[in-house]
Amino acid sequence: THTMEVPKGDFVVINPGRHVPMRVLYTPDMYKALAGAVEKGALSAVDRAGLVLDAYALAKAGKLGPDVVFSLFASFKNETNYTVWDAMSQALIGFDNILMAGASDAIYDHFVKFCGNLISNVAKQVGWEKKDSDGHLDGMLRETVISLLARFSRDEEVIAEARRRFDNLIEGDGSLLPDDIKEPVFKLVLKRGGEKEYKAMRSLHDKAETNIEKKHVFVTIGNIADMALKKDVLEWAVSGEIKIQDFFYPVGSVCKSSKAAVPMTWEFFKSNFEKISTMLKAANPSLMDAMITYAANGFCRFDAADEVEAFFKENPRPQNQRTIAQVLEAVRANATFLERVLKTPANTEAFWQPL
Repeated sequence: THTMEVPKGDFVVINPGRHVPMRVLYTPDMYKALAGAVEKGALSAVDRAGLVLDAYALAKAGKLGPDVVFSLFASFKNETNYTVWDAMSQALIGFDNILMAGASDAIYDHFVKFCGNLISNVAKQVGWEKKDSDGHLDGMLRETVISLLARFSRDEEVIAEARRRFDNLIEGDGSLLPDDIKEPVFKLVLKRGGEKEYKAMRSLHDKAETNIEKKHVFVTIGNIADMALKKDVLEWAVSGEIKIQDFFYPVGSVCKSSKAAVPMTWEFFKSNFEKISTMLKAANPSLMDAMITYAANGFCRFDAADEVEAFFKENPRPQNQRTIAQVLEAVRANATFLERVLKTPANTEAFWQPL
């Protein structure tokens, strides 16, 4: 233990500039002071990003309450730096993966609203269009923020703008939808879409002239709202219509698109295991690795990990054993993380209301 005296002030930053590779755990009062420093713009971008990443990592490790983390994150509502939003994106998506799968609908709804409010200011600033004054990081910030909008925003203006750009593309003019925001726009529309939007996406695939155009469809189409259409995406993936090196992308787009999609994807994989194994008989094992990951990695329950483990004991895949072990480890780690979150004030509606 090393003890030091620090001068009196509003806040203290340990490891400023992030020169030492370590995590820093502060006291509750210090986190409150640091939140105030973030709001006042008194910390460097490097230290703000480090504060976000440390808080998230410490929460996953069980060293810091997720409720403390969310309270800290609330102070970033006026953040505009790309490096900080890149860090924030990692943390918010990490929390989203477990809360969507395991929290109550009411708590998850509060979390999504919190995230939507958190990104609203920076979203208005960066907008949808590239600016002549943009530097490299400005473009990356816009792409990151619009991707977060696709995940968390319920703003009707945002959804309407995404719809306008989507419809423009469907009508044959892609000028409003450059590649860097195409996928989040597709997700925004599909989450609120039905058979019309689903058919439009399939049509985009059929008309696509490049692999990247097809991939934009593959990695987003599973976000369609209707469960029957999600199932159709899974059937399409193993139908033989999609090249074998790409067939797992649509499965990946389904697997974490909603709470109900997680077990549905796993059940589909089990039911079609023999067909998929035959499809991949002569293929590189990495393709089955990807399929196993997408089929099972969305779970956040210990019993689900046990079920996946039992399935592969009955249906061994020696060439994929390392991936299976990694998936089981990830599911159990997420289950542990979720249990910690659900034991904190963040699992009460009253916690979220002031944020």
